[in-house]
Amino acid sequence: MEFKNIEIINIANALTNIYNCSKTAKQRFYIANVADDFLHKSSMLKIEINKIIEDEGNVEDGKKKLEITNEHYVDLMEGVTKIEFDKVPLSLLNDIDVQINDMIAIKKIIKEGD
Repeated sequence: MEFKNIEIINIANALTNIYNCSKTAKQRFYIANVADDFLHKSSMLKIEINKIIEDEGNVEDGKKKLEITNEHYVDLMEGVTKIEFDKVPLSLLNDIDVQINDMIAIKKIIKEGD
């Protein structure tokens, strides 16, 4: 399945939050397996973001910052990456207090109707 890079970062963050709220080993194992590629790609994207900040950022209050309208940043976030995975059964999330922002982030990787 193809994802915009910004979606990958959001999904990786959401899966981490859901993993931390999960209660059983089965839930954690399944979520960890799905999260693996998303977390790896998210880490690689964050390295690229930091490189753009270092190369093109402006110093404000002693820190380098980047405008979110920066062309290279926008191109990176709008880029598309293919990740193969097994969709997460909705029933796996039954006993987990999933926050709404996390559910929105992972809706493309949920398998409904189980």
